[in-house]
Amino acid sequence: MGPKRRQLTFREKSRIIQEVEENPDLRKGEIARRFNIPPSTLSTILKNKRAILASERKYGVASTCRKTNKLSPYDKLEGLLIAWFQQIRAAGLPVKGIILKEKALRIAEELGMDDFTASNGWLDRFRRRRS
Repeated sequence: MGPKRRQLTFREKSRIIQEVEENPDLRKGEIARRFNIPPSTLSTILKNKRAILASERKYGVASTCRKTNKLSPYDKLEGLLIAWFQQIRAAGLPVKGIILKEKALRIAEELGMDDFTASNGWLDRFRRRRS
């Protein structure tokens, strides 16, 4: 019986890709055993290499625990909010949660997103996604 099925984080997948690239003479089966994954999983990781590395770059530190590449349904809004936030922080100004929520509501209105509510739950998830 093979190794138990488990979901790998983007960071783990990135380490596997790095191992393959650093050891081109090593058989893929040996690398799969080192990481305790089936050879077919290793093949899938290598096939999706470009997307995995792009996700790790995009999510940075958050990729240590991120396992999927799901976007927020408000990804465009959040992208604009992040750009605004970075400008404010570059100016050395503090930004509290209530200010983030108010700005998010203004951006949503500009984008015509009638279904968006800047709830505390959304703010918590936003912070987790972007930290």
